[in-house]
Parts: sequence; C-alpha cells; structure tokens
Amino acid sequence: DISSDPGVTARINLVMTYNTTTMVNGSLGVSEIDAQNDVGFATTDAVLEQGIAQGQSFAFSTGDDGASKCFHTGRGDNGPCWPAVSQYVVAVGGTTLDAGTGAGATWNSEKVWSGAGGQESTISPKPGWQTLWSGSHRAAPDVAFDADPSSGAKIYDGASQAQIGGTSLSSPMFVGFWARVMQGKGNLGFPAPLLYPLSASDFHDVTTGSNGNA
Repeated sequence: DISSDPGVTARINLVMTYNTTTMVNGSLGVSEIDAQNDVGFATTDAVLEQGIAQGQSFAFSTGDDGASKCFHTGRGDNGPCWPAVSQYVVAVGGTTLDAGTGAGATWNSEKVWSGAGGQESTISPKPGWQTLWSGSHRAAPDVAFDADPSSGAKIYDGASQAQIGGTSLSSPMFVGFWARVMQGKGNLGFPAPLLYPLSASDFHDVTTGSNGNA
C-alpha cells in the first residue's frame, strides 16, 4: 500500500536498491508521527542517505491541504507531511504564479498558494545546510513552483484541455528543472545544500500569501 508509511519506505528502498534513476520525484505524503512510530522515519532516512551517497537525489511534494495536512492517527491532529520533512530530500511547495498571457508572457509576480503544504517538522533536526531558517527543526519547503490550479499547467488530450495544479505538479517541475541542470553540469549531487548558498538574485523571493501557517 503506497499510501501507508511502510509502503512509502518499501518503494524508496526499491528505487535506491535498483539505482537506475538519478533524480526521483515523490508526490505523496503521510504523517511524520505515524512514520516515526512504526520506525519508517528512521529507516527511510537511512535509505535516502544511502541513495544520496550513490549519486541519487529525491524530491517530495509538501501536500495540497495547507500547512498541517497529514493526520496523526495516534495523536488525533494534523501536522507536517513526511517524507518531505526528511533532511535527505528536497521539499517542494507551491505558489500562485502570475506570468501574464500571450506570446510575450513573462514573470510578473508570485505568492504562496493557500493549499501548499509546508511547516516545521517536530522530529527531523534542522540540517546544517538550511541556513535561511532560524528554527530548531527541519522546515519545509526548500523551494516552490507553480501549484495553484488557477495558474497551473494546461494539459491537452486530443481536443480536450484541462488545467491542473497541486504540489504534485510543482515537485515534478523542480525535478525537470534539476535534470536540465545536470544535463549541462553533470550530476552535482544532492541539490538542497547547493540551493541555499545561491544569491537571492537567482530566485524570486515569495513573501506574500499564506498556507495557514502562523
């Protein structure tokens, strides 16, 4: 069952064991508390760390139901989603993008998509590379791409058209972007520690909007 934390652990371990894919996307998430309680959190961190050591990188979506998406069956409330809060993955959140219209469209503005997941983990320690965060635990997301269905990707199927969103769109967008980077630069290793030291001018800093996190 891929929707359970043991199922997530098993699939990640399979990808790491086969070691045929360099950049891996995961558009799913379960409670970090439940994952910790059944030992999935620590077990999967070890698997992800091994994947990184052999040149693999992993990106996970942060969810589509705001800051506190994943229900803790044991505690009875909601909190951050795992594996996005693992220190061994790139956590990808979502924005609402205004890119204009027409052939000359360009970036105009961007704000936090209200549905985007992301908050501070209660379990995972803050990794040394997360230099732009002052909390004591791992914070997610690390980066964000367009995820609002109102500004998301248009999908064409013959004569039919649909517009979709979600962090299950934004996370693969990051993976596609990083694949292009590797095409030109080679495998640079785990992306997260490389992203944080970059100049602010390399990004669009998203400072407006809210996903419900105080």
